[in-house]
Amino acid sequence: MDHKRIKRLLELKQRLEKVKKGEVVEARQELEAAQQGLSAAEQEQQHRLKELYGDNTLSIDELQDRARFVTLAGQQVSKARDTVSKHDEIVAQKETMRIEATRDVKTFELLRDRKKEEMRIVEKRVEQGQADEVAASVRSRR
Repeated sequence: MDHKRIKRLLELKQRLEKVKKGEVVEARQELEAAQQGLSAAEQEQQHRLKELYGDNTLSIDELQDRARFVTLAGQQVSKARDTVSKHDEIVAQKETMRIEATRDVKTFELLRDRKKEEMRIVEKRVEQGQADEVAASVRSRR
């Protein structure tokens, strides 16, 4: 690969790395929102449980209504936990993709650096060859 192609690929990989980092940040924000939703659902469930057991002078119908609310709150907590779990997996996947992107960038940086070094060595050889030719032509004129 020539130097320009490696440079373009490196720039592409760096842009991809930035995108992946942004995706990780976004996924973490979604996870945090899901965790807050879980916390709110758990608080609502606790509130409903306290409400259910708090008043001993309830009729059967009121007790059943409150029990339904507690069940509903429990379902919401379960859904919120599933959402948190899903977002946690997404964060892990995005983090893995970000790590791979970073690894690609480092690989292309190494390739770029090696290519630069190779070019520097070739340029030195060319310069040395030119210097040798000049020296040889000066010697032959004498």
